[in-house]
Amino acid sequence: GLMLNDNITTAVVVYDSSNSQYTEEVQKAFIRNFNANNGNVIDIISYNGVQPPDSIHLAEQIMQCGSESVFIISSGNDAALIAQQLWKNNAAVALYGSRWTKTDELLKNGGKAVEGMKVVSEYVNSDGVELSFDKEYRLRTGFEPSFAAVYAFECAGILFEALKQTPELQPKLLKQKIINQNYEGLYENFSIDSYGDAFRTAAYSVITDGKFSTFKIDE
Repeated sequence: GLMLNDNITTAVVVYDSSNSQYTEEVQKAFIRNFNANNGNVIDIISYNGVQPPDSIHLAEQIMQCGSESVFIISSGNDAALIAQQLWKNNAAVALYGSRWTKTDELLKNGGKAVEGMKVVSEYVNSDGVELSFDKEYRLRTGFEPSFAAVYAFECAGILFEALKQTPELQPKLLKQKIINQNYEGLYENFSIDSYGDAFRTAAYSVITDGKFSTFKIDE
């Protein structure tokens, strides 16, 4: 939806196969949605992120596709390396990234190369008021909390509460305490369905002056 809102009609997908359980599902969902809305995925490029990516070769592959955009499903650091190579080659390719890509490393290592890049994001609905979680996380780690940190904190809270309500500790009973429920998250409310999937507000962040600014998808 994000690319379609930007009138992007062609894309190439680059993903890290070393985290295939996540990346392959994301790329399949992206391709399915993009194609269903008259988009054209020109190529799918994978690399093994166990080692630092060959960003020069990946950049060459991306540019050879002649696509308007690239959707990168990787760590923030890997995405920064790829973006740097595209920037050095003055590649006219719009940059997009998955939720996994939204990290401090993307900002620090991407520099000017990632300015204007858009990444899938959690929606921050705190009315401009900084949460105590953000302050505590920054004090302890020195970094801004990533989506992984936020989700881990929320997941732990849900699990601990469910454990309190399930003294028998039977997996089936524990599951019933978690699914089909609405939850109050750090930034927004969300729900978990009968399959264990969480539903949140669709949002994205755009990198401007080295920082993430977050918006709903329909904004």
